[in-house]
Amino acid sequence: MENLVLFRLQHEESKLLGVQSQHGETAEKFTRAFLKSSAPRLSCREAEDALQRKAVMLHYAREKKKRGTKTKAKGLNAKERRALRVFKLKPEHQKYDLFLPLHGLWKQYITELCNGLRPDNNPQVMQQKLLKADFHGAVLTVVRSKCPSYVGSTGILVQELKHVFKIITKENRLKVIPKRNSVFSVDMGDFVTLIYGSKFEFRSNSSSFLQSDRSTMEQKINDVVQMCCEVSASWEMKAAVKGSLKGGAMAGGSAVMGGLLLGPAGIAVGAAVGGLLGAWMTNGQFKPVPQILMELPAQEKQKLYSEISVILGSLDWTDVTQLMFIVRGNNTLLQRVEAGIQSFVNKSLGAELKYGD
Repeated sequence: MENLVLFRLQHEESKLLGVQSQHGETAEKFTRAFLKSSAPRLSCREAEDALQRKAVMLHYAREKKKRGTKTKAKGLNAKERRALRVFKLKPEHQKYDLFLPLHGLWKQYITELCNGLRPDNNPQVMQQKLLKADFHGAVLTVVRSKCPSYVGSTGILVQELKHVFKIITKENRLKVIPKRNSVFSVDMGDFVTLIYGSKFEFRSNSSSFLQSDRSTMEQKINDVVQMCCEVSASWEMKAAVKGSLKGGAMAGGSAVMGGLLLGPAGIAVGAAVGGLLGAWMTNGQFKPVPQILMELPAQEKQKLYSEISVILGSLDWTDVTQLMFIVRGNNTLLQRVEAGIQSFVNKSLGAELKYGD
């Protein structure tokens, strides 16, 4: 390579290119002048050092290929899944025997979830766990439905959607049962529990949203009051205010109104009229306890909630339907709630209580 660089041009080549070949000191001066004009920032010494210690690529260098970032494979969206019918159960797969192993796995799962399904298990704790359980593989039976044709349908749950349960029957038929307005029984060995379909109207992978934490205290108070109304209605409780509490209130209110309208004379007239009305209202007039509880002011409802909460203890619930289901499913708890309502009506409201007509 050095020989080629230092090779002297022939006379014909010099004449063709229009340059004159230099050699000796003249060539060295030309080289230094050329380097100085081409690289004015470098001294001749620095230019020589750069040429001596650095390899200069005279051939074309191919650019290195840049590695592209690997894109993750995207899953199918909901529209694509529907188009491909991913979740559609083919007719040849609609056989009851094919899902018996799934049912066996579900029984093992629910047994472990509920600590063995022993008779001494706490029903309230079991209800809380069942709210978040996966029922795929469970044997469901429709015990109540707005549509009578669904009642009695039994099968293994093979698919759960937001608004329907899909079960496969022993006759190898796939049935679609709406959750709303339907009540299902679930066989769990020695236990049978009921689930209200309308309370399970969510996507099957969103059961974590069914947390027992209520947003406000007001909701819990309303649930307890409504539950007490249901319990008192089932026991046909009726109550009448003792003494002249209502009569005194009516007399006082009428006296004030009479004084405002008729002056001093109106006070006596208003008190007399109010006393008669109050006596008529309280004399043997029994009102249903549910009606009395619903008409309570907010402060009294708070008091009722506090007394019943002591009976319920650490029990938690998602709505009044679940609360009623838990209370009615435990006779001891139901009797304690009934006694709590009776105590509240007698002591807090000062009312006389009776059952039935």
